[in-house]
Amino acid sequence: MKIYNNLLSKDECEAFKSFWQKNKDSSYVNAEVDGQIIDRRIVITPEYKPYYDIVKRIVNRVFENTYDMWAAYQEQSFCHDIHIDDYRKEQSKHDRYTIILSMDTIPEFRTVVWRDECINNDELTKRVKFWQLKHKFSRRSNISEDQDLEHTINYNNDYFCDYLVLDDVYTYKQGGGAAFKATQLHCTSNWKKYPQFTSRQLLQIHTLADRIK
Repeated sequence: MKIYNNLLSKDECEAFKSFWQKNKDSSYVNAEVDGQIIDRRIVITPEYKPYYDIVKRIVNRVFENTYDMWAAYQEQSFCHDIHIDDYRKEQSKHDRYTIILSMDTIPEFRTVVWRDECINNDELTKRVKFWQLKHKFSRRSNISEDQDLEHTINYNNDYFCDYLVLDDVYTYKQGGGAAFKATQLHCTSNWKKYPQFTSRQLLQIHTLADRIK
């Protein structure tokens, strides 16, 4: 995982937020629960040229030799549990990567990334079941207590994340971002515990690449 402080300028962050407000009605629903939409997205395609060009600039700055790219501006009203990104999981020729970029500085919004990897979320499910049954793993940390991770996988209040090897924690800073392998386990902090927040916005990019520069 690599953390960046200035992938977007302040003006670009404000432009993306305005872009979302103007185009939100054309976004697609990525997830809903009990009829309530919890995740809406707009894919940044070449037709949105200024924004698409920004995405390309970021990808070229962060990665060595890219082979595919997908980006979406997102508004979400839920906290992610531990998962991996299934982007292009059907191919194995190139490594899969994710970049998240924040539009605002909000210390309560964090992304936690571990060094542990799974090929897909089915493999992660199997690993969690094995952890629950055997429970002979070595505890690595108390990160569940330090990073607002009480919403994540647990068994009798013993948290799976405490048995993983931490890579790093990204705290949302305007224009900043974090790049990591899409196969690395990661999640958001439980920002919904803070009543002043009802949703969060971000720009997410997926790419196939040789490596992070």
